[in-house]
Amino acid sequence: MNNRTVTPTRSPIMTDLRNVIFYEINGVVILLTNTPLIYAILSQHRLRSLHNLMICSMNFCAIFFSLFYCLPYVLTVLYKDSFLCYISSPLRNFLTIAISLHLCLISIDKALIIGYPLRYPSISKSKSIAIAVSLIWSISFIVGFYPITYRAPYLAERNLSCRPSISSAYEIPYHWCYYSILICFPILCMTISYGYIYCIAIQQWKKIMDHEQLVSHDNVIFRKRHRISIHLKTATPLIAITGAFLIMHIPFYILSTINFAIVSIIRSNPQAIFVYSSTLSNTIRAMHILKELAFAYPAVNPLLYAYFDVAIRQVVVKVLRVRRDRSVIDTRRTTAAAMTLQDNKANIQLPTGEQFQLKPLNEAVIESCGHTLSA
Repeated sequence: MNNRTVTPTRSPIMTDLRNVIFYEINGVVILLTNTPLIYAILSQHRLRSLHNLMICSMNFCAIFFSLFYCLPYVLTVLYKDSFLCYISSPLRNFLTIAISLHLCLISIDKALIIGYPLRYPSISKSKSIAIAVSLIWSISFIVGFYPITYRAPYLAERNLSCRPSISSAYEIPYHWCYYSILICFPILCMTISYGYIYCIAIQQWKKIMDHEQLVSHDNVIFRKRHRISIHLKTATPLIAITGAFLIMHIPFYILSTINFAIVSIIRSNPQAIFVYSSTLSNTIRAMHILKELAFAYPAVNPLLYAYFDVAIRQVVVKVLRVRRDRSVIDTRRTTAAAMTLQDNKANIQLPTGEQFQLKPLNEAVIESCGHTLSA
C-alpha cells in the first residue's frame, strides 16, 4: 500500500492575505479622508467655487476607487471567475487615470488664478469647467477599459491576481501609454504650474522686501534670513503636493519600466531568461510593495489639498471650533441644570409627622412641593 503525502491546500484568502488586508484598510482610509472634504465643499456656500468643485470631482474618483476596487478586492480573490474580477484591472486603471488628470486640471486652474486674476473669470467659466471635467472622465474611461478590446478571456493564475491571459505585443505599448498619462503628464503639469506660481510669489515678495529695505534699517543678515524663510514658505505647497505624488508613484513606475524592458529582451531572445530570471523575480517582488504605495495616494491627497488650501482649512477649523464650543456650552448647561436641581431638592422641607396628622394627605403633598395654602 503506497503512502501518499497529501499537501494541505491553502485558501485563496490566506494565499493573498497581505494584499487583502492592505486594500481593505486602504479603502476605509480613502473613504475617511475624502468624504469629509466633499461634505465641507458641498455644504459650505463659500467653498462652492469652480476650483473646489474640481477637487470635489477628484475626491469622487477616489471614493469610487475605494468602493469598486479596494473594498471588493476580497471578492475578486474568492470568486476569481467572476465578472468583477475580470473588470477590476480596467476599473482600477480608469479611476487612477481620472485622479491624475484631475491633478493636472487643478494645477493649471490654480496657475490661471494666480497668474491672470483679472482674466480668470472670462477664461474659467462653469461651462468650460464642466466640459474639461467631462473630457477627463471620458478619456480615463476609454484608456482604462481599452485593454478589454484585445485581452483574451479571463484565465485565473496561481497568484490570484485576476490578470487575464494577455499578448505582450499589445500590453507593452498600452503600458507606456497608461503610465505616461498616469505619472509623466501629471508631473509635467504640476511642476510647470506650481513652478509658475512659485515664481510669481517670489516676485511679489521681492517687491515687498525691496520696499521694506528702503523704509527700514535692519541688518543685512536679518533680511537674508527672512528672505530664505519666505522662499521656503512659498515653496512648501509645491514641494508637498508634487513631492508626495513623486515619492508614491515614481519608484513603481521605474521598476515597472525595468520589468517591461526585461520582458521585451526575453521575447526577442528567449535564452536571456537564464540571465535575467533573478532580476525579473526581484523586480516583480518589489513592484507588489511599491504598487501598494502608489495606490495609497488617494488617501493622502485630500489631506494635502485641505491643508494647503487656505479657504478649506479655515472652514474646517471653524466647523471644528463651533462643534467644540457647542459641546462645551452643552456641558455647562447640563452641569448648571444639575446643580440647580440639587439646590432645589436641598431647599425642599418635608412636612413633619404632626403636620401629616393635622392635614389631609393631598394638602401635605402640595405643601411639600412649595405651595402655600390659605387658612
